[in-house]
Amino acid sequence: MRRVAITGMGCVTPIGIGTEKFFRSLREGRDGFLPLADEERVGLNFCCTARVDDFQPDKLLSPDQIAGAAVFLASDEASAITGQVLHVNGGSYMP
Repeated sequence: MRRVAITGMGCVTPIGIGTEKFFRSLREGRDGFLPLADEERVGLNFCCTARVDDFQPDKLLSPDQIAGAAVFLASDEASAITGQVLHVNGGSYMP
């Protein structure tokens, strides 16, 4: 049985999505942690969150595009590919 692990979509953080915005926010000393409203804390054992409000993965890629990469990596054609990063990003980032 072949296993495929898909991890990461670049920097998806409360202070910036994408490496450029994230590092700029770090340099500016931005803080992404916010207190939760009382109604949001019901049943939770913590009082702060680092919410990422403007992240919309469906705007970056369709589920079919992401699934296509996973299907390929799980196929016999990819049996010799190991330890590689496959950038499935629609051309928004070129390593």
